[in-house]
Amino acid sequence: MGSGLDDYPRQDNRQLSKQHVDLISWLYFFAESLEKISGYLGQQKGQKYYRQLKNFYNETLHEHYLDHTDNLFKDISVSKDHNINEFVTHVGYINIFPFMMGMVAENT
Repeated sequence: MGSGLDDYPRQDNRQLSKQHVDLISWLYFFAESLEKISGYLGQQKGQKYYRQLKNFYNETLHEHYLDHTDNLFKDISVSKDHNINEFVTHVGYINIFPFMMGMVAENT
């Protein structure tokens, strides 16, 4: 599932699939927005649901997309050859999406 960033260099024919940092960041952003809207409308069940969803996206980001070798959030690819997850080595503006969306605590 692409995120609309067609100009970002991600194409690699050796990849079976990719998981994108910016996509999970946008999902977090929209879940957070819907959580706030639900609260404003007094919909406690909706607010609780979107809070849980937002927390799930945040945990997934930190658990799977954070490359501890350089502390950057990176896209993940699955290689056709070995079927193993690898971090995409290209560094660019995608790596700051979690910061822009408020997914990283200030004290980190």
